[in-house]
Amino acid sequence: MKKILAFVLAIAVMLPLLAMATVLEPSFKTNVPIREEYPANPLVPGFSPTTGLPFSGIYAPVLCVFDNAPNAYPHWGIGQADIVYQVPNMGGGATKLLAFFSDNMPEMAGGFRSARTPFVDFTFSWGASFVFAGTPGKDVKDNINVYKKLRDNGYRFDKTYFDVLGNGTYHHIEKGKRAPHNKVANIAQIQAMSLISGRTFTPQPFKFAKSEPASSILANQINVTLYINAKERRINEPNSSYFVYDAANNAYTRTSAWGINVDEGNREEPLLFSNVIVMRMRYDYVKSYIFLPEPLGSGRAEIFIGGKYIPGAWVRPTTESRYIYVDEAGEEIALNPGKTFIVVVNEQAKVEYQ
Repeated sequence: MKKILAFVLAIAVMLPLLAMATVLEPSFKTNVPIREEYPANPLVPGFSPTTGLPFSGIYAPVLCVFDNAPNAYPHWGIGQADIVYQVPNMGGGATKLLAFFSDNMPEMAGGFRSARTPFVDFTFSWGASFVFAGTPGKDVKDNINVYKKLRDNGYRFDKTYFDVLGNGTYHHIEKGKRAPHNKVANIAQIQAMSLISGRTFTPQPFKFAKSEPASSILANQINVTLYINAKERRINEPNSSYFVYDAANNAYTRTSAWGINVDEGNREEPLLFSNVIVMRMRYDYVKSYIFLPEPLGSGRAEIFIGGKYIPGAWVRPTTESRYIYVDEAGEEIALNPGKTFIVVVNEQAKVEYQ
């Protein structure tokens, strides 16, 4: 009840501001002039390729599937993730979270939920190891077959992909949450197992800023509204996201139906994201399972950095390449050093800022 009340109060504070908000065009298409080729960014010694922060460890990233249901919050270990994705899971605006760990590898993270093939596309974009709890099954159509997609791209069980529903010493049931949100894993141990497997992990650095973005468009609040039924405008509140700019930290906090997002290990400190990106992508369904018919190519992106809005696009030319984010001139955008939150939506979602 307290969490529901906190969420209601948080939204009540933001509603008057959002009444004056700018609603962005709900389209996949972009007029951004996409270049034929984007050069790889240099790896800067002593700095992370994914956060731009000081880093001297081994680059061997791990991407994990967490639930986005209110009862799953707060997640264990998510405060150590470099990037958090919110990605479509089923119809009706349902989503899950993908926590991308690279700079830090928590000894406990979760709770884990089942994978979908769009999650695998984001895994491939980093060449990361992949951790989840089950899939739609093995005897399903190829476009929703997680296991086949992994194996066809050289991934192997307990070497580069890890299903925590199986046997293993790297996962367990943790007290404090009810099933199915209580399955956790040791990400540091999983990283070590991936390295032993002989897999090569190649950094693909983001471009990072040395100064604040040139944009003059203020974006102190961002509202990403998902719908159970877009025609009837029935909002899926548990899967909608609200971001508020914290000028003191030059970063955004995220509020979901649970409340302001925190890590289970530190409920006193909100998670802070230096960059917020909304990607428009086309997705389709087999029954109620989502897949991405066009994971490569380009599409519209809304980019929020330092309390400013930059219209832009996403670009991904090959399966092995990362998603590149560019401004309206087609130039790769320089992110602020720190953590990034990326929301993946289709044309039915409402994205607004003020």
